[in-house]
Amino acid sequence: MKKCFISFTISIIFNFISFGQRNEGTFIGTHGNGKIVAFIKNTNGVFIGYFYESIKIYHTLMGVSVNNEVKGQMKLSGLGEYNCEAFFFNDSLLIKVFLNEGDYDHPLLIALKKNNNQTKVNLEKYFSSEKKEYDPELFGEWFLLSDYHLKKQLNIKKEYNSMLLGRNGTCNVIGGMRIDPKISITTKWYTQNKTLYLTIDSPNLSLELNEGTYTIQNDTLITRGERHIKKYMKNKL
Repeated sequence: MKKCFISFTISIIFNFISFGQRNEGTFIGTHGNGKIVAFIKNTNGVFIGYFYESIKIYHTLMGVSVNNEVKGQMKLSGLGEYNCEAFFFNDSLLIKVFLNEGDYDHPLLIALKKNNNQTKVNLEKYFSSEKKEYDPELFGEWFLLSDYHLKKQLNIKKEYNSMLLGRNGTCNVIGGMRIDPKISITTKWYTQNKTLYLTIDSPNLSLELNEGTYTIQNDTLITRGERHIKKYMKNKL
């Protein structure tokens, strides 16, 4: 009887370790705004994941894993922390992030597929081939008409009046918060896979903002990000 109990215990431990190892590694997939690469560690039931949209933009998930399910919180870059659930299906991983408290019917979905067993990899391997582009349709000045906040579900006060996108990637934000002229701030823009990115560099800060996928129709620009939907009108003068 004692021998059977020991064998049963060893079997449980072996299966637990195998589960953790099976659900570790590099995962590649998509979310609302495009490609995402994740490095996941799953040790003794503690789940830690780093989810990269680019070399600079990433999100973290920390939680507890039981069998093929994970429950925890996901910290979205520039947004905050949200409750989430994750489910493993063979080599696939589906994550549900609940952006609106109490709303479990419309989560942010992230779907990934296991690529290899490595839990730490040089990001340039996955993102260096994605060249920065400057969509000619975006050249010019765009007046911000509305800024719809997805979590609050309402239009919020505009942070600026317009943005001027230059041919060489320069970006001038017009109106909004006043900045001390003594502080050197450089703002640029680029596109990848129909997604608009803004970069902000200063002596003490470096940010890359994913404005979301964009569409242009009849001089109207709409960007759809994870937090905001913004509508612009092109200056024809």
